[in-house]
Amino acid sequence: MVHAVASYGGRTRELVRGLKYDGRVEHARDLGHLLFRQLDRRWERHEIGLVVPSPTHVHRGVRHTELLVEAMRASDIERRWRFDDPSSPCVVKVRPTATAYGRDNDGRRQIADAVARALVVRRPELIEGRRVLVIDDVATTGAQLQAVAQVLRAHGATEVQALVVADAGTPAPEVAPDGAGRVLDRLERLRQQPPGIEGPSL
Repeated sequence: MVHAVASYGGRTRELVRGLKYDGRVEHARDLGHLLFRQLDRRWERHEIGLVVPSPTHVHRGVRHTELLVEAMRASDIERRWRFDDPSSPCVVKVRPTATAYGRDNDGRRQIADAVARALVVRRPELIEGRRVLVIDDVATTGAQLQAVAQVLRAHGATEVQALVVADAGTPAPEVAPDGAGRVLDRLERLRQQPPGIEGPSL
């Protein structure tokens, strides 16, 4: 099952594209905070055994999903959740695959199959017998996330769900798009506050 913070439009789309295609790595902080809020709101700690990124290849210009998970970890000031260790990741993508952007559904399925073949689970002990949450930026058909879930289940995960910033296929049921926009606006104002001045509550 794929859960989304917002639909793919407005400020959310701007930040996702800036991170993914323009190298605006600072956007990961805001998007990761949105993802963490949803994680902390939707699930109880015992329901998720490990949070992992949908892996990107090491030669990709910006490893955006890994940056999102790192931002989520930074938001977890109480250290309630178990995140994948970037220095020794559980699952890695060992070769690049084509982008799904602009492809039809058949093309996306072919790319998803290639993604599944490119994934290697290096630390199966971290997922065996656990529920795993996969983090990604955008879901359109969900085919690539299904490929990741298939690999994780094959290595012992009891359940795999996904949490994404945006749903590009249908409106997200969990949070209205303007709700995400309001949080992003508040985060922007907080960054502009001088030190020592309390900003708006999130």
